[in-house]
Amino acid sequence: REKLGGMALSTAAMKLIRAYFTNLAKHELATAESNLKNFETDAIGGFRPGTKLLSKQKEALAWLESRDNSGVIALDTGVGKTLTTVASIQKMRRDGVPGRYLYVCPASLRGNLAKEAYRFLEDPKTFIEQVDVMSYRQFTDEFNKDPDFTKEYAAVFFDEAQELKNPTSGQSRAALRMKHPRKILLTASPMERSPMEVFTLAAISSNTDLNTPEGRVGMRSFRKRFAEEVGGRIVGIKDDPTTIKDMRVWVRQRLYFADKRDVEEFVLPKLTKATETITMDPEVEAKYREEAAGVANVLRGLTLKYRDRVVSPE
Repeated sequence: REKLGGMALSTAAMKLIRAYFTNLAKHELATAESNLKNFETDAIGGFRPGTKLLSKQKEALAWLESRDNSGVIALDTGVGKTLTTVASIQKMRRDGVPGRYLYVCPASLRGNLAKEAYRFLEDPKTFIEQVDVMSYRQFTDEFNKDPDFTKEYAAVFFDEAQELKNPTSGQSRAALRMKHPRKILLTASPMERSPMEVFTLAAISSNTDLNTPEGRVGMRSFRKRFAEEVGGRIVGIKDDPTTIKDMRVWVRQRLYFADKRDVEEFVLPKLTKATETITMDPEVEAKYREEAAGVANVLRGLTLKYRDRVVSPE
C-alpha cells in the first residue's frame, strides 16, 4: 500500500488477509508468558517432582499446540529436543488424543527417548509402551510396504529431522508422501546451506509432497522468491530487506526456533574472537586446501555479482 500510494481490495481478498494475520497472532499469543503456565510439568502431569522445562521448551510446546501439534521445532543443541518430545506426547496423552505414537530417529539414537522417559517421568514404562521407535531406514521400508501404516498413530515425531532435508532421498520421499494431521519435526539445524532445506522440512510437516508436479511448482516458486544463486548454486537468502522480512514471517508460521544464547536459564559467556594455529597432517592439509579453494571460487563469484551493488549503511 505504501509503494502504490493506495489500495482497493475485494471482500474475499480482505477475508484472506484477515485470516492470515489472525493466524499469525494466534501463534504469537500462544507463546505469551501468561499462557506458558499451562505447559509447566505440574500442569501437564506425570513428571517426577522437581522436573522443570526451560522457557524455550514451554514456548515450543505452546507453539505446537497452536498449530494442532504439527510443525518444525528447531531447538539449538543443548536446549532439549528429546525432553520436549516427551512433554509433547505426555500432554497429548493427558488431553485424550487417541492412539499410539511413532518416534523416528537415526538408528544410533533409538534409545534416547526411553532414557529421557526413565529420567523424568513417574511412570516411564507405561509411556514407553505407547510409543513405537523406528530408525529412518525402518520407517522408509515400512512405509514402502504399507503407505497407510501411520494412520494408527496419534502423532509422528521425526527427530534429527535434518536427515530429511534432501526431498529426493528415499526417506524424505516417504515422509513427504505420508499424510498425517500431526507430523512434528525436531532438529538443531533446520537450514545449514540453503533456504530450500527449511522449505522441505515445512513441506513434510504440512503434508505437501514436493515430488508431485504441484509440489515442484511450489518449490521453484519459493526458490525464485527467496534463494540467492551464484552460477546455479544457492548461496543463501536474497539480500533484499523486503524479501528477508517476508522470509522471516514465512519461517515463523512454520517453524519454532530457539537459540541456546536466548535461553534465560543458561548463563553463557560472550563470544570472543581468537586466532589459533593448527598443525595438520599432510593428507588433512591437502583436503583443507582443496575445500578452501572451492570456497574461494564461490566468494569470487559473489564479488563479481555484487561489487557494483550500492549497499545501505544500515
